[in-house]
Amino acid sequence: KYSLQVYDRSKEMLAEGVFEIDNIDGDKLSGTYTFTKVYQQSQLLRENQNQELAGTLSQDRKQAFINTNPRLADANVFITLTAGMYSYFGKWRYSTYVGTVDEGTVRASKIE
Repeated sequence: KYSLQVYDRSKEMLAEGVFEIDNIDGDKLSGTYTFTKVYQQSQLLRENQNQELAGTLSQDRKQAFINTNPRLADANVFITLTAGMYSYFGKWRYSTYVGTVDEGTVRASKIE
């Protein structure tokens, strides 16, 4: 289980919440996430709704690639996280059929 903070391009916090990896099978992962606080309203950020996530792990680069809406082929938020000493840092991007529409940064820390 990890805490999650999401920031926009200007480094203003958009939302915070938690995500949990429920299953890892080889390089595939799946789990859920919930935004517990949304600071900037958006149709992408739904407060207090448990959502599915899916992705892959890159053991050699210590990265996770996460799709926050694996049931849709379009209008998804993709997150790339890289392992740091005590937390994970990365980027998110909102992608539609025309390409990346918005992006920002993400920070995640393991919940003990």
